[in-house]
Amino acid sequence: MQKIGKMSDTEFWEGYEIVLKNITILDHSIVPREKYHQSFEICKNIDPADTPFVAFSLFLNCKIWTGDKMLIKGLNKKNFKDFITTEDLFKDFLSKK
Repeated sequence: MQKIGKMSDTEFWEGYEIVLKNITILDHSIVPREKYHQSFEICKNIDPADTPFVAFSLFLNCKIWTGDKMLIKGLNKKNFKDFITTEDLFKDFLSKK
């Protein structure tokens, strides 16, 4: 990310700290089974390994942060729009400086 964003070490670590302050680790067992089933139906032809992320998105009514182009393309095809790309986050971060 530092190379892609052409950031200095200081800029990278400042951004890293901001990101970590805004991340909460969640226990996957809080997501109801029906959300996992629903998310598996969405992900099964894209990448089943992404099922937990989509399940949390559905359960918490929030966006998935991803740079996975295959996932983005697949979710778009299924009209699932609750995601944000790393590029979009970076642009948003820069616009608030």
